[in-house]
Amino acid sequence: MKKFIGYALPAMLLIMSGLAVLMSLAYQDKEGGLKVGSAAAVAPEFPGGNQRWPDVAWGGGVYLVVWQEGSGYEGTADANIWAARVSAEGKPLDPKGVVVCRAGHHQLYPKVTFDGSNFVVAWQDYRSGRDWDVFAARVSPDGKVLDPDGFPVADGPGNQVHPNLASDGKQTFLVWSDLRPNPSGPERYVLAGTFLQDGKVAKPHGTVLSEFGKNGSLLGAIVRWEGEGYLIAAQKHPDGWSYGGSWLLRVKRDGQVEIIPFDYFGHSYTLAADPKSRRAYLWSYRQVGHGSYNCVFQSAVWPKGERYLVVGMPQHYAPTNELWAASVYDGKNFLVVSERGTDVKAGQKAGVAVEVDLVATRIDPASGQPLDFGSVRFEEKDPQKHGKQIEELRAKSPVGIVVAAEKGVFERHPALASSGDGRSLLVYSRHAGPGNFTLRFVVLAE
Repeated sequence: MKKFIGYALPAMLLIMSGLAVLMSLAYQDKEGGLKVGSAAAVAPEFPGGNQRWPDVAWGGGVYLVVWQEGSGYEGTADANIWAARVSAEGKPLDPKGVVVCRAGHHQLYPKVTFDGSNFVVAWQDYRSGRDWDVFAARVSPDGKVLDPDGFPVADGPGNQVHPNLASDGKQTFLVWSDLRPNPSGPERYVLAGTFLQDGKVAKPHGTVLSEFGKNGSLLGAIVRWEGEGYLIAAQKHPDGWSYGGSWLLRVKRDGQVEIIPFDYFGHSYTLAADPKSRRAYLWSYRQVGHGSYNCVFQSAVWPKGERYLVVGMPQHYAPTNELWAASVYDGKNFLVVSERGTDVKAGQKAGVAVEVDLVATRIDPASGQPLDFGSVRFEEKDPQKHGKQIEELRAKSPVGIVVAAEKGVFERHPALASSGDGRSLLVYSRHAGPGNFTLRFVVLAE
């Protein structure tokens, strides 16, 4: 693989300053719609009860769900990586679950893709007891783990964390954040990546995809195959506690890196792609203000779509520890599932019910306009300048399709995959009390 290195550009976060909003309020599509199935356990006979951070992929006629069993907190029992298959019709195929990795210490934050033959699972791994590394394993469509406990992808000095991966159907591209020495200042995380094929790593420890900027690290990468290259969304995280700006990179099959000037909000975000049309979709979220916080949600299609401020999502008392979302192209539209909830302290003080539910919307694949949320089309400046008008619109806007909601229960960390025929599988972690985390799935169909 020929090595190319992309250089860090200034952060491209949509900073709140001076924007003209075009009042184009989107209402729910009256035709079609989204059918929501009943929730069911991913692994109904699984002996554990601490299932967290799920991910899911489609391939070989089945869905593969992966998760970490255990909190991964310091001083707690080892967290391991598990998997279970679900049929296209929504039937659990591995009721007791399948162990992917049970090495010593913690294994956390698994991600999964399908490479045309097998599923590829990657996670961050502390089996060395010194620092975090990235490991991966293949799982066949019939549920057999081909690489028990995994093989190392990046196990060099320092931490390698938060892996993410995607495939073009032949090979897999895996990215992670890599703590490497910085000759001009303190250590920071750069983005690194490598290709995998048939369980072999093209370049152990990876190629640096981004050099050090003037400050900050690149974290939280999400990668998707978009038809001609691998699109990577990441966040430039400055020194200190504050959130940084958004980054969009593209890596071609030969390893060439391109920095793409495309803005999205940088607190949390989700990325999906349709390789046939070469479109990608970004749903992103950021908190504004202090104390109770307000939430701002953005919907946009790359490369030529418009940007929409999502006004159908409630804005007040957002959890200060993020509102997570997932997205996928289902063969007809992009589909987003987002958390909707309240901050515990702020909600209790205001007398608001404290729980986190999951809501969905279909997204027009050409424009990025939400079909089941109210939204306002805007240009690349400040949506808050038109706050009064937006508040008036919010009062009569559609508020999405509820896909998971139980009173007093937190439905967290959604993950989505699609069979490409208008059907998708939503997986999430149901938190019903201390140490009580179980995985549920719901079939969604257009």
